[in-house]
Amino acid sequence: MKRIISTLAVTGLATLASGAYAASINTCPGGAPNTVTASPDNTAYSAFFDNFIVLPGDVGTCAYSFPLNATPSGVVSIFSADYRGEVDLDPGETADLTIEHNGTSDGETFTDPGPGPALLHQDVVASDGGEIKTTATMDLSGDDPSGFSLGTIDTVDYTEVGRVSLPGDETSIVANLGATGDLLLGANQKTEGDNEAGVIGGVGSAMFGVNGRYNLSDGFSLLGGVSLVNETTNFGTPYSGIVGAGAVRYIDPNSTNQFRLFGEGGAIASGLQATFTPATGATPVTSTLGFGTFYGRGGVIINPDPANEVTLSATLAESVFGNDAFAMSSGPFAATIGAQQGYFTTVKGTAQWTTQLAPTVDLTATGSVGAVLATSTVAIHATVTGYGALDLASAPPGTLFAEYGARLGWKPMDNVRLDGFVWGVTGTNIGSHNMIGAQAHWEF
Repeated sequence: MKRIISTLAVTGLATLASGAYAASINTCPGGAPNTVTASPDNTAYSAFFDNFIVLPGDVGTCAYSFPLNATPSGVVSIFSADYRGEVDLDPGETADLTIEHNGTSDGETFTDPGPGPALLHQDVVASDGGEIKTTATMDLSGDDPSGFSLGTIDTVDYTEVGRVSLPGDETSIVANLGATGDLLLGANQKTEGDNEAGVIGGVGSAMFGVNGRYNLSDGFSLLGGVSLVNETTNFGTPYSGIVGAGAVRYIDPNSTNQFRLFGEGGAIASGLQATFTPATGATPVTSTLGFGTFYGRGGVIINPDPANEVTLSATLAESVFGNDAFAMSSGPFAATIGAQQGYFTTVKGTAQWTTQLAPTVDLTATGSVGAVLATSTVAIHATVTGYGALDLASAPPGTLFAEYGARLGWKPMDNVRLDGFVWGVTGTNIGSHNMIGAQAHWEF
C-alpha cells in the first residue's frame, strides 16, 4: 500500500494591503491547510504547502487554484513561477516533477543524489479566468519502497511580468460600438418620422458625427450615419477611430392600426487604433483593429394614442473583430499577438417609449437587456527570459449587458429639432460607458 499521497492546498488566506480574504483552493485527498499570500500591489503571490511530501514508491498529484485579486476575467496575466522544495534520493533512484497549466506540461527529472533543499523548477504560468490553475505531480513510483528517498514542494512564488488584455478588450469594444451604432441608426428617436439629416455629438464615451433618415415608399426607409469615436475599455485600453452604420427599415404603412409590425436589417463597421500596455511603466504599443456587424431586428410598434409610441423589438447580431499582429515587452517579458479574427453573437431585447409632452417638446426613454457571446479565442505567445515560453488561446469573456438612454427634444421651428440625450451601456466584464450629448436635426 502506498504510504503517502502528497497533497496540496485546501483553504488558504491571502493577506492584502486592504486586509485578508478567503482563497478557495480545491481539496486534495489527505490535504492539509496551506497559505497563499499576495503582495500589496497584487503582482506577486506565494503559495505555501505544508504536506506536499512523497515517499519512494508513491506518486503525489494535486490540482490547485487560487484567485488573483486584481485580474478580471478577460485579462491574461503572465507570471514567472519558482517551485521550491527538496528532493533527497537514495543512490540510483530518480524523481520526476511535472507541472501542468493552460494545456502545457513541463518539469524536471532528478537523479542521485538529488538537489536537497533547492529551487526545483522554473516555469511560466498564465492566469485563466482571473485564477492561477496548476497541477503539480511528484513521481517516485519507480523507487524502492523500502528506501529513504523523499520529494517535497514547500512553496511556489509567482511574480507577474506582464499582461495581455485583448480578449476582454474585444468583448468591451463589441458591446460599446454596438451601442454607438444604435445611436447612429436612430435609437433614442421615434421609430418613424420625416426625412431628416443631423449632427450628433457626445462626451464621456466620446463621439461626433452625422446621421439621417430617408423615407422611400410603402413603409421602407434608409437609415445611416458615420462618427468619430474615442473610448476606453474596462481594462484601461484607449481606442479611437471611425464608425459607420447603415440599415433598411420596413414599417407596416397602415397608420390606422394600433399595432404594426416592423423589421430592420443593417450593418455597423469600424476601423480603430488601440493602445496596449503590458505592465505599469512599460512602453505602450499601438495596434490596428477592425470591427464589423450584421444584424436583424424585428418587433411591433404600438400607438395607444396620437401622443404616444411604444416599440418592442428583438435583435440578433453577428460580429467579427480583427486585429493586426503586434508585440509587447516589459523587462524579461515579451508577448506576440498574431493577426487574427474573433467572432461574437449578440442577442438583445429593447423597449422604447416616446411621448409628446407639448406641441414642440417630446421625450423618449429606451432600455435594452442582452448578451454578447464570444465564439472564438485569442491566440497569445508569451516568453519570460530565464523561464520559458507559453502558447495559449484565451476566450474573450461573454457579458450580460444593459443599454439605456433618454432624450428630450424641442422643435423651435417646423423643420428643426434640437435634442439633449444621455446614452450608456453597462455589463459584466465590460464596466459602464456613458455619454451625455446633443443632436440637431433638419427635416425635409
